[in-house]
Amino acid sequence: MQKTNKYTIVALIPARYASTRFPAKLLKKLHGKSILQRTYERVIASELFDDVIVVCDDDRLEQEITQIGGKVYRSTKEYESGSDRIAEVAQQLDADIIVNIQGDEPFIEKEAMQKVTLLFSNPQVEVASLVIPISDKEKIQNPNCVKVVLDAEQRALYFSRAPIPFNRDQSEHSVAYQHVGIYAYRKEALLKFTSLPVSYLEKVEKLENLRMLENGMAIYMDIVTHVGISIDTEEDFRAAEAFLNQDAKATRPKYNKTIAGYHMLMILSAVDYTFHIEEEKIIREYLFQEFPFYVSLDNEMETIASLSHESWELHFIQCRDDFYEDSTHAERMNLLKFALHLSKADQVISPEENHYLQLLFEAWDSERE
Repeated sequence: MQKTNKYTIVALIPARYASTRFPAKLLKKLHGKSILQRTYERVIASELFDDVIVVCDDDRLEQEITQIGGKVYRSTKEYESGSDRIAEVAQQLDADIIVNIQGDEPFIEKEAMQKVTLLFSNPQVEVASLVIPISDKEKIQNPNCVKVVLDAEQRALYFSRAPIPFNRDQSEHSVAYQHVGIYAYRKEALLKFTSLPVSYLEKVEKLENLRMLENGMAIYMDIVTHVGISIDTEEDFRAAEAFLNQDAKATRPKYNKTIAGYHMLMILSAVDYTFHIEEEKIIREYLFQEFPFYVSLDNEMETIASLSHESWELHFIQCRDDFYEDSTHAERMNLLKFALHLSKADQVISPEENHYLQLLFEAWDSERE
């Protein structure tokens, strides 16, 4: 893994099923994957941690992660906060730094995770977190957006759901910071924090970080300029869906009939390779009856392949073999029908269609650039 320092760093993802504002939100699907799975995979993909463990309280959450080969620890009792939940696991780990990443952060950035761990190069840092500058007045007033004020050394002075600092003179130079919900602790600091009783300000604001400040524990902050959408409410979930839809639309490939025919050539090669009668029949019946241009392409397969990179054919064969080893008959049929669909007109394909295409042609697509 791409470690950023000499410490043993473990990421713990607290996951609670019965969310107050958005029940069962962690199992809500975003383009086929749950919020919890997306968060877990983002953390794993960062390659910043020696281990990544989901700490959950429900069979459904546990299954969501174990079915993709992830690590899970089941809490033995109910907890008031995510930090209290992960402390149960942390005390059993041989780790220097514990990073608490909420399970509702499916778009968390590697930069954010890296920045919070790098703060521990300062030996004075026991607890670290992040902020992002905000100027949107509606967000500043929104109690779901937690604001932070910092001292001259970027330590947190206070966290609040109220708009802080209060910009009395409406100065254009006033800076507000939103708290980014990722914490990192030295193991001893986490265990100390969670051994403290719930504090007065924590009860009032419903913010666990105030327990640390009320007990003299400094929280060092770094500033990031971009964060992904965290999902606290149904409104956030709809924003996440809109973001993924927009992203899919922006990156969605467009195909014309010639390219569609080329794809069908490759699919036909795959069909011939497996000699599955039903699959071969469906493709041949439609190709020659409905798409005359295929006939000429069929006779020119070697020529077309030679016009691409010379290594294309080897990549395709390997990709095709892998697909047929892992796919079901139903998946292959869907891929064949998709090729026919592509050939009917110039069109933008859907994310689901693109998924089927990528199963077989990912290697080829990279080679044709």
